[in-house]
Amino acid sequence: MPARDLQSGPTETVLVLGHYRTSLTVCRLLGQAGHTVIAGRSKPTSAEKSRYVTEVWQHPPADNNTEEFIASLTAFLAKRPDITLLLPVAEFMLQLIIPHQESIPTKVACNDRGLIKACTDKAAMLELAQELRVPVPTFEIAKSKDALTISAEKIGFPCVVKPAANIPTYPKIWILRDQDDLDRQFKPWPKLLDTLIVEPWVGGIRFNRYFIAKAGKILQSIDVRIARTHLPDGSGYAVEGISVADNPLMDSHCDALMQSLEYNGIGCIQFLVDEAAGKVSFLEINARLPGNYAFAHYCGLDQLGALIDMTRGREATKTGAMPTMRYGKRFSWLYGDLTGMMAAANLRQISPKGALTWSARAILATIRADKRLTMDWRDPKPNLYLGYRFVDTSVRFLLLQALKLGSSIFHRLRQMI
Repeated sequence: MPARDLQSGPTETVLVLGHYRTSLTVCRLLGQAGHTVIAGRSKPTSAEKSRYVTEVWQHPPADNNTEEFIASLTAFLAKRPDITLLLPVAEFMLQLIIPHQESIPTKVACNDRGLIKACTDKAAMLELAQELRVPVPTFEIAKSKDALTISAEKIGFPCVVKPAANIPTYPKIWILRDQDDLDRQFKPWPKLLDTLIVEPWVGGIRFNRYFIAKAGKILQSIDVRIARTHLPDGSGYAVEGISVADNPLMDSHCDALMQSLEYNGIGCIQFLVDEAAGKVSFLEINARLPGNYAFAHYCGLDQLGALIDMTRGREATKTGAMPTMRYGKRFSWLYGDLTGMMAAANLRQISPKGALTWSARAILATIRADKRLTMDWRDPKPNLYLGYRFVDTSVRFLLLQALKLGSSIFHRLRQMI
């Protein structure tokens, strides 16, 4: 069972912000617990289709004009004193709102601002890990195309390049196999990126440890072994995984990072684990509700309840016996799986046969999953909407491919004539 019952506190009217797969999970859990849920949106989302959302607030795009968005949010909340809690879900939305907390007339449910800032500075986190002797790859910092080329040559190919801060318009990482790959992917230099981290490519399986911590000590956690992601190179969003007991290779390193940060809140810490060699490599800490929170909650970790409790100054976990976590359970994310397949096919990263194999794996993962991230028979509309989006995208893709094929055949016939 979850660490606490969301129904145990007073019911509130909550504004949920951020277009992220966790948004739907949060809206459902809050609504099921009796809270009134308002979903913010700048464009259509699956969360707003949920039966548990009572109202939708249309706001200006947050990524185009920050000042306009914050002014609109502040004005909306000033007119709505019934809204007692603001819950930003996606990391981009969290980073946007945190600097303006004092001007926002509603309590914001999130970890401490300083903690969020520390964890989102990826370069500083790697430096901290080095100081604590937490295993991390050798890395270089690049702030220009020339510096990136020099750093990649120093690190060696294949190498991994990632932004020092998460920016939603770009991948979380680029895997560069050679100099031609670098020139192709970084020509021109991506806008909004001023600092990149360059690391050697490290093999292993990604492990996510979802946790609730207080005063630098993890109180409750669940480890998830990631089986597949939505990208063919293994980076990106997890689409299939299994819950496991705490991996002992990660324990001491997690403890060292938590103590150094004096971590108080919820989050997810990620490692690459080479189980055969008994080695780990630290990736990052996300100081927010994780993307696969629906699965963490299903396994018994109530990070949402803990976050609200901490925001309200209540104890994050109940005293007495700790909840029993569910190990050996599987999750799947069908929509992310299939959209990843379509994107890879469109970019010719996989063959038609590879696309069929990928689709079969996605369907098999969904059939055998104990928890399907966005599916809920009690709340079908969000998935009907996602299904419509996928079919629409698929039809457009197939029509485009048919047009390309027809054009190619036409040109060949003309040459023959």
